[in-house]
Order: sequence, then structure tokens, then C-alpha cells
Amino acid sequence: LTQFPALVHSLQIPCHSTSPTATASGSSLDAYSSDSSEEEILDPEVSVATCCSQSQPIKSLNELAAWRPGQTVRQPSALAPREDLPTSSPRVLVCHDMQGGYLDDAYLYGNANASAFRLFHWHLIDSFVYFSHHLVTIPPAGWVDLCHRHGVPCLGTFIAEWDSGLEAMRQLLSNEKDAIGWADRLIDLADAGGFDGWLINVEVALPAELVPALQAFVRRLKSKSSLHIVWYDSVITDGQLLWQNSVNALNEDFLIAAGSILLNYCWTADLLKSTAGRLAELQSSSSSALTVYVGVDCFGRGCPGGGGFNCSEAVRMIVENQQLGVGLFAPGWAYETCRSAAEPDEADGDAANLWESLVDRTLEFWAGMTPLLGEPRPLAGRRLNTAFCLGQGVCKWDRGRLVSTNAWNSLRTPMPHYWLCGAEQHLSLCRSRAWQGGGCLRVALSGGRRRRHRRQWRLRIAFVRALKLVYSLDSVFEDRPLDPVTVCLVAKYRRHSSSVDSIGGGAQRQQQQQLIVLCHSSESRLSCSEMATVQSHYSVGSGGGSSQTLVFPRTVRREVEGDAYSEAGGAAGHGGVVWHMVYTEAADPALVDSNNKDAGYVDKDCVLEQLCLFFILPSRLESTEPVCVYLGQVKVALVRDRPLAATCD
Repeated sequence: LTQFPALVHSLQIPCHSTSPTATASGSSLDAYSSDSSEEEILDPEVSVATCCSQSQPIKSLNELAAWRPGQTVRQPSALAPREDLPTSSPRVLVCHDMQGGYLDDAYLYGNANASAFRLFHWHLIDSFVYFSHHLVTIPPAGWVDLCHRHGVPCLGTFIAEWDSGLEAMRQLLSNEKDAIGWADRLIDLADAGGFDGWLINVEVALPAELVPALQAFVRRLKSKSSLHIVWYDSVITDGQLLWQNSVNALNEDFLIAAGSILLNYCWTADLLKSTAGRLAELQSSSSSALTVYVGVDCFGRGCPGGGGFNCSEAVRMIVENQQLGVGLFAPGWAYETCRSAAEPDEADGDAANLWESLVDRTLEFWAGMTPLLGEPRPLAGRRLNTAFCLGQGVCKWDRGRLVSTNAWNSLRTPMPHYWLCGAEQHLSLCRSRAWQGGGCLRVALSGGRRRRHRRQWRLRIAFVRALKLVYSLDSVFEDRPLDPVTVCLVAKYRRHSSSVDSIGGGAQRQQQQQLIVLCHSSESRLSCSEMATVQSHYSVGSGGGSSQTLVFPRTVRREVEGDAYSEAGGAAGHGGVVWHMVYTEAADPALVDSNNKDAGYVDKDCVLEQLCLFFILPSRLESTEPVCVYLGQVKVALVRDRPLAATCD
């Protein structure tokens, strides 16, 4: 969703091995009262098995030698596929480094910190490194699962520093055979933990005679083709600890051995230029891709721009050299510095204000960089499910009912892959009601002339099989005889058709547009005026193309009573919220209703451009009378197993 603070934190597009026909067949709306049909199509069961409940690092080689697979927490989630990154977009690596690591995130089942650190901008991240200052940093299972849901490889860290690090490296690199054995140990550890590779950071000076064993160690790690290995710009080819802040003859052997390098952050514009040139030379003679991430220290230590909210200045310098990627180090800066920047009442422990400050500050930090980091990285899959929950809250709801008033936090809660570009005043998170989890999305609408509002998901997908929309309204409207807001879920298709030019006789390609109102909150069909409003908003039929509007024929609507909660007063309420649930299912894969048998638009040239929420306010509402729609859940299942590029716009 564009322009919004921390919005849909439960978008998940899991990769299931089930075939699309298997999940779509045999279901019926007749069973909807028990939700069996809906759950079968929209959210098939995924099993989760774990070994233990808390993630911990390995602090010495003795611990690494004694490690056994059963000691590692594992989440069995596969890495969700993504579409290829456009060549114009820089690769982005995020290195976690959050207050030493293993805080709230260490617990598989979460804890009670409703304001725990979160990353929101998964659509802009290509790799994630969990970092701490222990010898072997194993990413907590929650981070691994969260990364994989967004198609982001999750890496652990091997770091040697200080006297203890030097002693460990002398033992590890005593000879090449031992070095390879220790590398195999790290390979097994990544496999057992379900994560995707290692950042290798050797920040101790080594005797020159140990360097060949170090290079063999790195090459062995890289020999496991499925692992991502990133070398940190530290030790050079003669063993000295000299940060180069560039790629040159002193560190390029490590880049070639690992395949990727994260440069130190004290670089200059001239060093960037020389690095881009040297990378091009190395790449021309390499059989595999080489990636250079230029370090950006978010705390600003020697980094151009000075870090903080000025990180965008450093990123802008990097992306001017198109061959180079961006390595954001410690983006938790916005979180760590929030308390010192908070207002007095926030610093004194007002949890609600502190949480809002954390979200706003994180968004402000990313806002300057977002336009520089290229196109959103779309996922590929067949299902979209968002309950607009951040994986944390002051209490918890299940299907609208308040089931707990205890604060909670869990990375295991599915979070979204969405597009954030700042904040809009009419969009905000609400933690006083929810359909599932700890919150929902509040959309503030105004009456009078502003009767239409869109939130768009840009979807380059096949065809929708089933949908579910759950929303509620301000309680002041619930007792009125007519629902004051019509909520539609609208799909906009685009297809090309051939026609013959009457003048030149040649074939031309014409763009045609179709709108499909997939489901809506009205008990009957939309009126002609309402449908015209939707069509005119999207300019369907303009530009020479033809238009077509269909309506899903099989729709079930229900109302479910829910509970409210006052975060400010800490008071729970029973009732007071009515959740409107609309579930719709295509009669057949052609998405054709009984009034329109033409399924010609369903072909290989048809692309679903947008899936939009559309709100229509009746004219009887005064222009000054606000209306709030609370979105609790949106689920989408597709007919075909074709790539899904889902970025909420």
C-alpha cells in the first residue's frame, strides 16, 4: 500500500506444493458456515515443526565442534520465489546489528514487548544478515521465517574480533584441511537452521601464512551452491587488517572466492568510481555473478552523509554507479534512537505514543531512500493474505473477538510485503479493534464530493479464484437502516487484441480494459450509477479500447459481532463492533456470470493490473461528517499457478 505507516503486516504468499487445481476443486460455498470452503481455497494448512523455543549464538570453536542439529531452532518455511530484479535497481543488503542481537526476537513464540523492532520495507530488500558480536551468529527462527515469506535470503554471521577472535582463527586455519572441516560445520549449521548463508567478517590481523587456508575456508563455503556468502572488507591478501572501502588488488581475491563483498563505510566518490570500474573488469572474466554492496553505516561513523536521516545522501552516491549495491548497516538506528528523540510523555512510558513514534520514525528514515532503491521486488505465488497486523499488539483478537488483553509480540505472525512511501493522513493503524491478530487498517473517508477512495494492490497475476474481504465501520453508522458505505473489491484487467487498420491494411494492437467487481458489501447488485462511478474513476473505455464489467455470481455475506479495546484507558469492551465479511468464489475459472458468457478476455494476453479496494459514500452524508472503514482482512486465491507480482500500492 503506498503512503502509509506500517500497514499490512500480514501479507503472505506461501509457496505450497499443492497444484492449483487440487486446492480449487471440490470446494463449495454450501460449507461456508464452517469456513471449510474458504480455508481450503484461500489458506491451505501449513504444518510447523520446531526443535526448541529460543535461538542462541555459538561463542567459541569448542561450542561449534560440540553442536548438534537438534540444538538449532528451525522453521520449515521455503524461500518464496521472486521475480527477477530489474537491472536498473541496485541490490540491497540489510545488516541487522540491533543492540547486540538476541533480544525480543530470540524467542520463537515471542514475548510481551508490543513495540519490538520491526523491518517494514521488505519489498526493497534483497538479502538480510542477522548480526551480533559472537563468533557464530545463528539467525533466530522468527527472522528466518519472516525473510523467507518475503523471498529474502537470511544470512548468519561468522565474526572474529579481539584477542579471542585471533585465537579462534589460528585454530581454525591451522591447515587447509581443518579450515575446510570448519567450513563444512557452518554449512551443516545453516542447513539445520534453515537459513541461507553467511557474512564472513575477519577483523583481526593474521599471519600471512594463514591467508591461503582462509581463502580455502571461504571457497568451501561458496562451494555449497545454495548458500549466499558475503565477505566483509577487512583482512587483505597479506593478512593485514586494512579496510579498503573499495574493491582493488588487495581484497578482490576474497570477492572472487565468496561471490559478494560488503565494503566498509568510509568510502569516497572517487573510490566508488574505481570500484565500479574494477568490478566490471572482474565480472568480464568471471563465470559467476559478482556483487559489491557498499556499506552505509546508519549511525554515520565515517560514512558520507553522516548517517541517520541523511543515509539517503550516501545511497544516492552509490546508486549513481549502477553496478554497485547498497549495504545498510544497523537500520535499527531509527528504533534505538527513538527514546532519546521522544517527547517527555512518550519517554515516561506511554506505550501507545512510543509505538507510534517508532513507526513514524522508521518510515521517515526509509522515506528518503525508497525512491533510490529501484523497483519493488515482487513475489511470485498464488495467494495473498493480509490481516493488517504487525505481529505485535497490546491485545489479541481472533475472528473479531478479544481473546487476550496481554501485550504480545511474535515474528511468527505473517507480515506483509508491501510498498511504503511515507504517510497519508487518511490511513493509520488501529490497535483498538482487529479481525485477526493485534490491529487493523483504519481508512478515514470524508463525505460530500470525496465519495471515492482507492487503495491498490498492483498484481501481475493470472485469474482470481476466490476472495474474502472483512471490514467494519464506525459504530455510529452500525445502527442506521442503510449501510452508509459501499465497499467494492475491483479487479482491473488489461489485454491486447489485434485489429486491421482500415487505411493501411496492417494489423494493430489495441488495448482493452475490463473491470470486474469481485465482491461488494451491498445485498444486491451495484446500481447503474454506482457502477458508472467505478468505471469513470478508472477511465475504462477511454483511449479507443473496449470495456466490460462482470460481477462474481457466487457471494456470501455474514456479520460477526466483535469486541473493542481502549488502549489509552486499558479497558476492554465486549461487543460494540460489527465485522462485515464478504466471501466470493468464481463459478468457474473463466470468471463469467450468468449474464455474460463471453470468456474471450481470459487468454494469455490478459493481465490483471490492479486489485483495488473502492469505497462509495452516499451523497446524503454531509461533507464534514467523517467515515472510518476498518479493514480487517483481505485474502486472494488464484486460478492458475502463474507468477504473482504483489506489491501493495
